Amino acid sequence: YIILLVIELIMIRDFVPGRNSWTKEGMYMEVRKECDSDMTYHVGRMINGLSHQLKRQMCTLEEESGLTNMQSLVLHFIAFQTMERDLYQKDVEKAFQIRRSTATGILQFLEKEGYIYREAVERDARLKKIVPTEKTVELHGHIIANIHYMEDVLREGIPREDMETCMRVLEQMSANLAGNEKDRGKETKHE
Repeated sequence: YIILLVIELIMIRDFVPGRNSWTKEGMYMEVRKECDSDMTYHVGRMINGLSHQLKRQMCTLEEESGLTNMQSLVLHFIAFQTMERDLYQKDVEKAFQIRRSTATGILQFLEKEGYIYREAVERDARLKKIVPTEKTVELHGHIIANIHYMEDVLREGIPREDMETCMRVLEQMSANLAGNEKDRGKETKHE
């Protein structure tokens, strides 16, 4: 029974609609045609590749501080934002477009490592304000230097007008994805 199921799955996988062929090559060519005519596939692949390259470049900071790139970015955000206002977990979720569980994990790690602490707010004991520690203040300069360095590397040789266009396009793509999440009922909840 299992062997028949596997054979059936292989046949379905290799079937090319509109043809009487069951070859892997036929299926590959049909998928490739669809992907080549749909530039979204290439944009997603490019963004994914850039993301991986950026993460590899940021490994230096991770090795020196024990923080991942995302933890460093969140820590920088906390250090910068708390100079001007009170900051809460929902602010981190919104700024980085991450789910509550992801933000909780990052903030718990930063708290455990002594970079932040959370204190209750008088008006609502359930609400915890994020406060950077002295350890964060000391590391903040290094994080800023790394972020500026990576921004310079990313922008090298790109005219200002092209960068402005790029930023507008990336913001629109982000808005498109956010709208798609809402349509699918998978919107990140910010409570």
